[in-house]
Amino acid sequence: MKNSTFTSWMAKTASACLMVFGLVAFGSNLAVAQSNSCGCYNVNISLNDKCQFKLTPELVSDGTCKGAFVRVMDNDQSNRDIIDCAGVWTYGLFTSDKADATVICWGKVTAEDKTAPELICAPADFILDCYDVNYVLNNKLTIGNVGALKSPKSAATGAQTILNAEGVKGTDDFTGDNCDLGLVPPGLTDDKIKNLGYAYFKDNCRDCGCRVTLKWSDKVVFYSCVDAEFKDKGYYARISREWVATDCNGMSSSYTQDIFFTRPVVKNGLTAGANDRGLRFRGKGTKGANATVPAPNYDWVVEYSSCTADKSLIKKADVTPSFCSYFNIASDNPRCLFIDEIECNYSISIKDTEFSICNGKGVKI
Repeated sequence: MKNSTFTSWMAKTASACLMVFGLVAFGSNLAVAQSNSCGCYNVNISLNDKCQFKLTPELVSDGTCKGAFVRVMDNDQSNRDIIDCAGVWTYGLFTSDKADATVICWGKVTAEDKTAPELICAPADFILDCYDVNYVLNNKLTIGNVGALKSPKSAATGAQTILNAEGVKGTDDFTGDNCDLGLVPPGLTDDKIKNLGYAYFKDNCRDCGCRVTLKWSDKVVFYSCVDAEFKDKGYYARISREWVATDCNGMSSSYTQDIFFTRPVVKNGLTAGANDRGLRFRGKGTKGANATVPAPNYDWVVEYSSCTADKSLIKKADVTPSFCSYFNIASDNPRCLFIDEIECNYSISIKDTEFSICNGKGVKI
């Protein structure tokens, strides 16, 4: 009884008003049994986490109704006394559960879904280098399975809203949710930007057509040198990415993903940034590194036109190391940044020693 709300003044009128419907629903040969001690109420119930509710005579009648049985006229009448979708449904109270039973009375049941969408796969927390904070913040192209290059289409109502957001089974290389369920977000578009994760929710009434709308938003916090997050873990900043899932009945649940940013530590002429991308030169010298291979100990020799002292020939890429981001894809989305140009306050000092070569016509630095 705790899930039902009864309207007592409807007890007698419901039977008379709905008698005609009963004759149509169950055939003209169906007799209607009237009872002074067993009438039908209009009731409200809450569906369970499986989007169902078993309606019993005790919940709908004010009499003893010995042997009575309830049948609900909902989307699936084969399960008789089970309500399996939210809505307002007609039910009948019958003398028994047999096919030839007679109807005692009719009533209405309002079934409400008060269960919020369930998180079935959360995005993992992530660590990136500090120069990617502004690149990631509120960037919809980073939404999707980690490392994949496709993101879900945004709703017309907002760039951070995804409609019908439940995951679908992946059929290509862009599967790889955090829980190995083989799911991908809906409506994927190829954007050549590596993703940072996706929150997968499922609603209990999905089979009734109740879909999930997913909204995400970012908030950033920068840490100072005295903050515990910086002193203990070296965090430069954190983006809290909140995922809020709302079903068709307005019930919602949420999850917050943390994306941390750290300063790469330069040590002994070498470095290892987040995900071991490292510090490297991007020039095309005759020896040393290229755009994808770190230069060992900066042992880097670059030759320009021989016997020429024109320093304007020196390219910044040949003498200034760069960090290459997690998002760097050389052919589609190049993102390697000079160490003196990144956002998190790195600087570089250069001291040159010059040697004359080619009888004074050239210079070696």
